[in-house]
Amino acid sequence: MRSQTPIRLGVAVAVSITGIALTSAVLSAQAQPDPSGSEALVSERIVATTANLAAGSNVELRVELKRWSTEDERTDILSAAREGPEALQQALRDTDTLGLAFTGDSAVGYFIRYAFRQELPGGGHRVVLATEPRLGSRLARPWRATAAGPDYPFSVIELRLDRNGRGTGTMSFAAQVVVDEPAGTVGLQGFDTAPVLLNGATMEQVGGSGRTS
Repeated sequence: MRSQTPIRLGVAVAVSITGIALTSAVLSAQAQPDPSGSEALVSERIVATTANLAAGSNVELRVELKRWSTEDERTDILSAAREGPEALQQALRDTDTLGLAFTGDSAVGYFIRYAFRQELPGGGHRVVLATEPRLGSRLARPWRATAAGPDYPFSVIELRLDRNGRGTGTMSFAAQVVVDEPAGTVGLQGFDTAPVLLNGATMEQVGGSGRTS
């Protein structure tokens, strides 16, 4: 049985979306990628359709990933995750941006701060991504699960893909974020029994180094 450390919710952290300035000066200072998702920076592209959400279903989620988290980056994220959601949110803010996640036809992406890929027995991959801020938080009707779930100020996405890069996934709207100690990653509790929130997921390599650690 996997050893998983749950990340307990403490005092809710308000994420202010008003006044987020995606200016070129800010992006340059923080070494952010081109918010248009320029393919020159992209190593992997993941596309899925949201499902089973009270707000946000049947929306395309497109991830343009520049690279995967390094071992040092994963160590920092795991250390913060063990302290709780507030520490994890700050660690996600402090780490490099690894890509962008786009919702629907929006041209402005959510920063991907964590990206992990694990090969599964028999082929295929487990993929874990984390965005900060939370997916759908900029919309008039922010994304939320059909049932009451964790209220994290960030999003964790977990996908299970077959050897052809196709599969399904879920998100932290409906599952608790945990530390998967054996795998050395954050993830979602009870993936096999959690609601499927991402259907028709595909992952393909589209260029770049695609380096992992």
